[in-house]
Parts: sequence; C-alpha cells; structure tokens
Amino acid sequence: MKSLLSVIGLLALAYITYQWLNTPTPDEVEEKPKPKAVETTVVKEPDKEPDTHMQRLKSERKCVKCDFSGEDLSGLQLKGVDLNHALLRKVNLKGSDLREANLEGANLEGANLEGVNLMWSNLKQANLKNTNLGSTDFRGAELEGALGPSGMICSDSLGKDCLEE
Repeated sequence: MKSLLSVIGLLALAYITYQWLNTPTPDEVEEKPKPKAVETTVVKEPDKEPDTHMQRLKSERKCVKCDFSGEDLSGLQLKGVDLNHALLRKVNLKGSDLREANLEGANLEGANLEGVNLMWSNLKQANLKNTNLGSTDFRGAELEGALGPSGMICSDSLGKDCLEE
C-alpha cells in the first residue's frame, strides 16, 4: 500500500510541476483584444399620450379650455365642435368648417379665419381681435359681447358691423 501511495504522491508532484512549468509569466501573456463597442440605435416610439387635445377634439368633438395656439387646423371639418373658452391665438383655421360650433369665450386673437364657415356658431364673448376674416361666413352666428378685429365689442344693435376691420 505504501508503494501505491508513493506512486500517487509522485504523480501529483509531477502534475503540479508540469502546470508550474507551463504557466506563462506576465510578460509572455498576450493581451486579449478588447471587444469593440457595438453601436446601437435607440428608436424612440412616439408619445402615446391618450388625451392630447386634438385626439380629444376628434373623438369627443369637444375640447373645452384647450390650447391650440399657433396650430395649423386649416381645412378641417369641425362642424358642431365645442371649443368653449379654448385658446386659439394665432391658429390657422383657413377654409375650416366650424358651422354650429361653440366658440363662446374663445380667444382667437391673431387667428387666420379666411374662408372659415362659422354659420350658426356661438361666438359670444369671443376675442376676434386682429383676426383675418377674409370671406368668413358669419350668417346666423351669435356674436353678443364678442371683440371684433378692430377692438369693437359686438352687440345686437351693431349686428355684424363690429367685424369690420
């Protein structure tokens, strides 16, 4: 048994010596190339905010006190929408259909209303100061207390004269 243990000990010593002799020194070790940085492109998905003003206006036909200032809403079919007290400063509504719309108290200062159909719309207390009203159709529209393009307040006695620039 002693001879078997001696043989095992010699084999173990031989293995350790072999490993030690074949282990490279730090000078002999080749540096592995560092992996190159992989360029990735992050694609940002568009904001999926479900309650934007335009989505609400299209789905509910109503956007009370919404801010559309400076937006291009030209040529849209907005018949019967409720934009009560909406902020529509410098908005472009050229050629849009706003028949029977509720624009009571809306601020349309500096807006482009050229060719807009506002027949039978509610524009009571609306601010129309400095608006472009070229070819705008106001037949049947309610204008009581609205501020016209020149700053004149509309009333029943003035009729649509308050809309003259």
